[in-house]
Amino acid sequence: MTSATKSLLWLMLGLCLGLNVMLSVVLDEGGTETVLSVLTGICALAAAVGLFAMRRADR
Repeated sequence: MTSATKSLLWLMLGLCLGLNVMLSVVLDEGGTETVLSVLTGICALAAAVGLFAMRRADR
């Protein structure tokens, strides 16, 4: 995999984590916050798994 892919995964991870924190501060408790928090959490987990898989592939 290229370094561009790795950079995009790091960017995606950072954006998802930042957005998740921002959503918990800005939005009130409710269904909308829960759904958006779950979606950004899944996005962050996918980026982390992708980075981990790339690390294992480089070995």
